[in-house]
Amino acid sequence: MNLHKNGLQKRIFWRKVLRQARRANSKELRKALWDVRKELTNNQSAEEGANWKLYLREQAISNELKRRELLEWALKTGAEPSTKND
Repeated sequence: MNLHKNGLQKRIFWRKVLRQARRANSKELRKALWDVRKELTNNQSAEEGANWKLYLREQAISNELKRRELLEWALKTGAEPSTKND
């Protein structure tokens, strides 16, 4: 039963994160991607299972950026690019 509940939690969380990613603009997505990646590197010592929400969030943001064909741009520019490039 717990496994089923955990799977349901993941699906609900995934839908919520996808909806947020689709509504965000490109700059917000870029910043969110780098924030999640920074948090994942800070939490690497924690249990793998404890970071499942961060992994799902990173995947949803990356998928949305890829769909918009902006993933390379987000990875190259970083979290806080200069205003010259924007």
